[in-house]
Order: sequence, then C-alpha cells, then structure tokens
Amino acid sequence: TGYYNSGNASNMSSYGKDGKYEKHGIHNQPNTAMLYMVLLIGPFVLAYALRMLKTSRYLGKIPRRFLGDFGIAFSILAFVMVDHFLFPSIHSDMIDAPSGIVTSKPRAWLIDPLDGMSAGHIFGAFVPGLLVAFLVFVETQVTCLICCSPDHKFQKIGGYHWNLAVVAMYSLFCSFTGLPWMCGTPVPSLSHTQSLLQINKNVAPGEKPKIEGAYEQRLTNILIHGFIALSLAPPVAWLLRQIPIAVIMGVFLYLGFCNILTLQFTQRCILMLIPPKHHPDDAPYVRHVGTIRMHIYTFVQIICFGILIVFKMTKAGLVFPLMVGLMVPLRDYVVGYFYSDKELHALDPHGPVDSDDEGDIDEQETIMPA
Repeated sequence: TGYYNSGNASNMSSYGKDGKYEKHGIHNQPNTAMLYMVLLIGPFVLAYALRMLKTSRYLGKIPRRFLGDFGIAFSILAFVMVDHFLFPSIHSDMIDAPSGIVTSKPRAWLIDPLDGMSAGHIFGAFVPGLLVAFLVFVETQVTCLICCSPDHKFQKIGGYHWNLAVVAMYSLFCSFTGLPWMCGTPVPSLSHTQSLLQINKNVAPGEKPKIEGAYEQRLTNILIHGFIALSLAPPVAWLLRQIPIAVIMGVFLYLGFCNILTLQFTQRCILMLIPPKHHPDDAPYVRHVGTIRMHIYTFVQIICFGILIVFKMTKAGLVFPLMVGLMVPLRDYVVGYFYSDKELHALDPHGPVDSDDEGDIDEQETIMPA
C-alpha cells in the first residue's frame, strides 16, 4: 500500500472525487499510490490489448475494428468507473478543467510586455527567446516532416513555410495574451495522420498491405478542435473533472509507446539484444551497415538521448534547444567522419530510404480514430 502525504498543507490542493476544490492537510490518504499505479497502467494495458484485438482472429471483423478504433475511449471510461465505483473512499487527483474561458490567475487578458521591465531585462531576454524560437521551429518542422513522409503518398504539398508562419503569428498573439505557446506535437499528429491512411489489403498471399494514399482534408482537424472548444462548456467541463489525472497519463503512455515502436532507433536498440543471424534482412540499416558499426552508432545515439534527458529534467533546461541544435553537427561532421554517406543514409536518413519494405502496416494501423 502507498500513502499520500501532502507535505505542506498550504500548498497542496486538487480536485477530489466530488468535483469540489479541496485542500488536504497533513493527514495520510491510504492506498493513493497503489490506486494511481492501477489507473496509470490499466488504461495503457487495456488500450493496447484492444489495439492487438483489431488484428487478431477473435470476434468478427466489424466488432474487432470497432473495439480497436475506440479502445482509448473504452479504456478511459472503464477506469473512470473503477475509480469512482470501486474505490470511492480513496483520494485521486482529477483534471482541473475550468468552466468557461478564464485565465489561470486573476489578471487582464492583455499583457504589457514592458511592465516593470528595465532595458537590461529586455535585451537579456533575447538569448532565451532565441532558444525558445529554435525549439518551436524544430518541433513544428519535425512534426511536418514525419506526417508528410513520402511513404504516406500525399498528393498535396506539405506547406512547411506556411505552417511555420501560422505558428509564428499565433505565438506572437499568445505572448501578448499570456497564453501558452503552441507548436506541432509529433505523437497526436502522427496518430491522426495514420488514421487517415488508405491501405490496400487486397494483395497476393505473402505480400504486405500497401499504402495507396490518405484522405487529405481539413474536416477532421476542424472537428477535433471544435470538440476541444466544446470542453469549455460547463456540462462538459464537469464531466472532465470526473476523470483522474492518472488515467490521462496512462493514455499518454499508450500513445507514446505505440509510436515509439515504429522508430528505427527503437528497432535498432532491440537488435542490440538479438543475435545477428536473427536480424531482418529487409532492413536497410542491416543490409548496408555492419552489425558492430550499427550497434556503435545506436550506442552513440543512446548516450546523446540520455544527455538531452538530463538537460531537460534539470535546471539546465534553458539550454535544451541549444543542445538539440548541436546534435545536427554532431551527426553530420563528428559521427559522419567515421561513417560513409551510404551508411548514414541507411542508419539515419534525411529523407526516405530506398527499400521494398513499406513497414508493417499492422503497426501503422490507426492508434486513435480520426
């Protein structure tokens, strides 16, 4: 069993199961840690099981597809009921959803950027502002590149410059209103893109299904953000306040896990634990790069990833965008000195890799329906 200790009664507050804003004293809340783990792991396991059910032989085709497409919604509903009906006496933090369009703190909607700022502060903000701008640029462009992969066979152009211009204008607007800056997010964007793919499964026996294209439209994006705006309505906000934060964290864990499995970096990390005779022959990084050299490159990437995590999780997070930018010359000039262009293209391509394998379509099945 775990115990929840507020530590400082004056600083600890959250929404309880009754939807009211509560302040918790020093007293302990038994089993809170255990319940949090159940609500975190449960939705992840259930959503992943329903996703695997979609490609299994159980039930019929229509029930399988229905349960697989809406597995996340069913997982959230199931564990909200578990929290409220099986453990009503155990405290769990709920989503803090406002009823209406309000600021997080009492203040005016427009912010004076020069209020209380000296000339030194204004010029001193240039360096961190430049780092944040670089981070927003990288997040937006990486998301666009991933979603507009040639494997998806889009007919319309990517519009990278226009996307960046819209993000820049919106960030300027958010700066004057004190709202969070927005940028592209790879996980939900890729999930939405994959849900719109047109996959032809009428292929010869032994061949993998092929991606023929995608439904390129704006309706789903408009509906998604329309439903987000609907969450501000008082009845919907009340429903959101009944969802434990742990359940939402479990959904995020599921989305990240399903997307990370399709990354070449993850696949090469797994190959480090598999004997070379069992490596896939159709993978470009196996065909064009020696096993030892492939593992060395993967190990360098693991070290770089660990360094980025350290900077991200500590007080040195201010220079995190700079560290991300330094990975580019490290890859091109330092690591590139020991690897040929052909090897780098197979291990970490800037664009698509020439290969007859279009990937496991089952892994590219929709993670969340459009």
